[in-house]
Amino acid sequence: MIPHRSTTKVIPDGEVAWAAMAAFCLATATLLPPASAAVTLGAGAVVYGLVGVAAWLRSHHVLMLTWVIMASMVAIMFCTRARSRTPIEHVMLIGILAGHAAGLRYVALRYPPAKRRSRPVLLREALRRGAVAAGIVSAVATPPILVAVVDGEPAALIVYPAYFAGFLGAAVLFWLLQRITHHSAGLYLAGALGGLCLYAACGAVIVLGGPPDVEPAVMLLSGLVAGGIVGPAVAFKLARDG
Repeated sequence: MIPHRSTTKVIPDGEVAWAAMAAFCLATATLLPPASAAVTLGAGAVVYGLVGVAAWLRSHHVLMLTWVIMASMVAIMFCTRARSRTPIEHVMLIGILAGHAAGLRYVALRYPPAKRRSRPVLLREALRRGAVAAGIVSAVATPPILVAVVDGEPAALIVYPAYFAGFLGAAVLFWLLQRITHHSAGLYLAGALGGLCLYAACGAVIVLGGPPDVEPAVMLLSGLVAGGIVGPAVAFKLARDG
């Protein structure tokens, strides 16, 4: 079966992946000392090559894309941190760029463009799906929340509005981006941003209801990173792998 090609001019998925790799290279060359930058760029080239091998294997496992992104992030951050005393925020930025460059390359090689939806999803339909998903997750989370409330921690109730905010935010982002989600890079973007909404909401819950020694910036950043890692895999599992 020949994949459907849209007549709308868009940037090919492969070029998006190379642009992400160029952003990683630019950040590495700008933020690291020359010797450390050379090692990190070399590691990035190796990672990019291994991603091509992973895509060639054509694994259908939902975790493959997550592993590609996460392993690339960790490998590059390890190389960067081990070779210099670079500030941790710079290390994380370089690692995040490397991870998403690897993820975009994987989906560009692994998934051809799909057929565009004949009928766009309406905003109210997207919001309804988001609300249903939030309701299901909230119901699953209710027993431990009730236990926490009975134990004198009423702040646990903020989990409910956080779940709904996260899922409804992800639904709105999907609705806005649905015209490009038949392309691998577009679906990847929708999944990453949707994951950011959900995990940022969870991070906010921990910041507001957790121990006072929790660093809000660290917790929210951790949520954003986790959402960017998990979100694309979930999007491709639902939209392409069934």
